[in-house]
This record gives sequence, structure tokens and C-alpha cells, in this order.
Amino acid sequence: MRKLLLRNVGDGLNLIINNKDHHDLTIDFGGDENIHCYGYFDDSFLLSHFHADHYNGILNCNHHRHWDLQNFYYPAMPAFTESKRFFMSLLTMNIRISNNHPIQNTIFDYVKRLNRRPLNFRAVSKGDIVVCGERKYEILWPPQELVEEDALIDIRNAIRDFEEARESDRQLSRIYQNISRRYAEVENINNAEIESPNDTDRLTEFDGELSEIVQKANKSLRKAANRLSIAFRQDDNILFLGDLESREINSVVVDLVNNHNIVYDILIAAHHGTHWHRSLNSINANICLASIGQTLKGNVKYEYKGISNKLVRTDEWGDIIITKRDRVR
Repeated sequence: MRKLLLRNVGDGLNLIINNKDHHDLTIDFGGDENIHCYGYFDDSFLLSHFHADHYNGILNCNHHRHWDLQNFYYPAMPAFTESKRFFMSLLTMNIRISNNHPIQNTIFDYVKRLNRRPLNFRAVSKGDIVVCGERKYEILWPPQELVEEDALIDIRNAIRDFEEARESDRQLSRIYQNISRRYAEVENINNAEIESPNDTDRLTEFDGELSEIVQKANKSLRKAANRLSIAFRQDDNILFLGDLESREINSVVVDLVNNHNIVYDILIAAHHGTHWHRSLNSINANICLASIGQTLKGNVKYEYKGISNKLVRTDEWGDIIITKRDRVR
């Protein structure tokens, strides 16, 4: 790593790992403030999970061609009975809560339209290796198959809440029908061919008002999606925990301990620094970073100070730049 930049986007995430010769790995591009298209996006982009606060900045680029990516990585949907249904429910809700989002577009469509050249889309899961600028990033989560009963219960409850919301919300139902048609013939959602529809310029008119039942479904889907967020490590330099929930943090850390991968220069705290599991006491980091804004800042887990020499937060520092010698500015 030559330089790491964590932008102050409020409650969201935009992390850029600069290697060499413009081999950048950009991780997420979303938040609730300071979301602008700065310069260009080069080489590789990794979407940690399908939450609007991690990709809504991409929607602000719809009139600019700032993308010059070769690879776009995103979390693979683990194998479980309701995987396709959960994926479609999550995409539907993300579109519903995004005002003026084209009903026929997914985030993949946006990226494909904005990029200057053909893109390699790749779903990644535990055990996969992402290479960028000769640096290897080992994917630690999500698993290839989901068997943990607690997570499956959360997902099934989220689907149930979504179905109740769909029955009461006409726009949600309409979006779901569109999504269902697009993926009707797809058996494995991770192998779906990503295509852009022809009517990409027609916008829908969303009222922006969400009923309590839709808000409840959105909350349930968000929690379930957190459990499938990407986590990765780069040698002994960086550990990224995405938005993992407590149980998934524990699963990741147990594997790291078993493989003696416990010391890092930089740790990006889970869910903006608000999620924690006591197993993290086994991890040692020089610097712990938290991308956090006004809504979540009161929920920061100060236990992260105990496993790092320095806890650095965007709500206090603004944009954070770390150079090769771990100098923060």
C-alpha cells in the first residue's frame, strides 16, 4: 500500500487503497454527506454489500463518465434455500428507498453505463483472492454456503417483513415485479449475466414517503444484508470488517486466530465502528479507522481503542489519509 484514503462521507463509506501505477482499489462510494464524483475511479471497485449508504454516491455520477474500471467485485450470495428471493427483495427495497432511482436499473446497470470500457463483474466469497496492483486481498466473508441458523432466521424474517410491505405498498410491488422478470430464468444469482435494459433514461416518480411497514421491512433487510457483507485481509497490513454483525465478526476472527493472522497495521472497524464482538480482543492493530457521521457517532464501540494504538474517526478528523509509514493526516 502506498496510500490509504478514507473520505468523510458521514454515515457511509468511501475507502481508496492506492497501490502503484494507478492500481487503486476503491471500496464503496456512499454516505449521507460529501458524496461527490472526485476525479476518476481506476482499476478495481469492491462493493462491500448492497446498502444504499455504501453505493448511493454512484447514483450521483449518472451524468458523468468518471469510471475507468477493469473489475467490479461484490459479495456473492451464499447458497441457501431462499437466496434468490432474498436477493430480489433486497434489490427491490434499495430501489424503493432511493428517490428518482430508475425502476428498471440496479446498481450494476449504473456502473456499466458509467464505465468507459467493458467491465469484469465478479461475485466473491470466503477463500477467493482479489489481486490489485500486485497486492492480494483474501476474502474472509461471506461464506459460500450459509448454514448458521441464527443468520437464516434473520433472513427469513426479513423476507416475511418484505412480503407484508409489498402487499401494502404499490410502488414496492411494481418494482419487485420488474426485478422478478429480470431474474426469472436465473438459477444461481451469482452467475446472472448483467445486462442494461434499453429504457435506462426514463425515471419513475417516487413520493419518498415510506409507511411504517415498509420501514420495518427495510430495517430487517439491512440487518440481514449486514450478515453477508464482505470482509477481507491484505497480508498483515489491512483488515476490513465491512458491516458484519457480531456473530459474523466472531466467525471471521476465529479463523484469523487459527491461522495466526492477528496483527495488522490498519483495521477498518465493523459497521462504522458500532459493531463489536469480544473475540476482537485477539486482534492487534496499529491504527483503527471508523467511517462515521452524526447519526451513528453515539454508538461507537470504544473497545476498538483497546486493540489499537490509535482510533481515528472521520466525524472528528474529516478525510483521513494514511501513508506507507502509517502517518495519519
